[in-house]
Amino acid sequence: MCVFISAIVCAILLSGRWLQGAIGAIGLNIATRILGLLVASIGVQFIVVGVTQIIVQTIAPQLR
Repeated sequence: MCVFISAIVCAILLSGRWLQGAIGAIGLNIATRILGLLVASIGVQFIVVGVTQIIVQTIAPQLR
């Protein structure tokens, strides 16, 4: 499975110049913004999960 995923990633990276020409500067700008939004949402999710775990494990037991 790891070899298969590595081959797919390699193919995507090697086709970078072709993709750049195919979607153009505006398409790259849109893709960059969408991927930035995705990374930011994953970061927010990590923060929310971490804060929730802190509240559940340290603060909530003390309230009983």
